[in-house]
Amino acid sequence: MRVRAAAPACGVPAGGRARGPAFEAGLPGAGRWEAAMIELVFIRPWWLAAIPPGLALVWWLRRRHGHGASWKSIVDPALLPHLVVGAGTPRREWPWVVMALAVAVAGLALAGPAFERLEQPVFRSLAARVI
Repeated sequence: MRVRAAAPACGVPAGGRARGPAFEAGLPGAGRWEAAMIELVFIRPWWLAAIPPGLALVWWLRRRHGHGASWKSIVDPALLPHLVVGAGTPRREWPWVVMALAVAVAGLALAGPAFERLEQPVFRSLAARVI
């Protein structure tokens, strides 16, 4: 004989998980993904704020280190095509894309994604114990 628990008054079903609009709409796979996202937490969420400045730094470096861009302010424009090696070759963009992805992944990794919230030790008591 099975005993079914009564639903609590707070609106959470008897199974213990809140169901969102995706689950209520009957979208396929909504229960699994929604449950996974509810359980996903960041231990150090402020590291997520480092991702936009990091991506802005990659963008700034890409603009600054253009093909021969550092010589444009120093060398005469008529001599520049003869001094810069490979001036006619197209720029490779994949190193900048890899660097931007590395910044984003590093920011997410530093934020500490976890599926279970563990208590973090904030301080340690230095008071002596007397028995």
